[in-house]
Amino acid sequence: MVTIGDGTLLYNPVLPALAFADEHKLPLLILVLNNAKYAAMQYYHDKFYPLGTAIATKDYYGVDLKGVKYEQAAAVVDGYSCRVETPAELQRALTEALKANAAGKCAIINMIMPARVR
Repeated sequence: MVTIGDGTLLYNPVLPALAFADEHKLPLLILVLNNAKYAAMQYYHDKFYPLGTAIATKDYYGVDLKGVKYEQAAAVVDGYSCRVETPAELQRALTEALKANAAGKCAIINMIMPARVR
């Protein structure tokens, strides 16, 4: 099982990892903690360029990640995919994902995190 933020997932080789896991019968479960933001990118913009345009304009390229359907990557290997928007939906999604894993398939659950003040 892998827990990973949506920004980190987006900037890593997800498809090759899924293909490798499928080929070698390693049923991978990926839980995406989706806050619609690549926060590490913003952190380093702020740290290395404290007087930069991004801070002044509140415009960070590559930081806001709106509407990406990360769970759909599971389709590449005929895996299980689910988007979870409320805590009540999580138990069912985990149960189904673990069933897929037991059958030798990869699974991705895209967990939409609650909005917070930034």
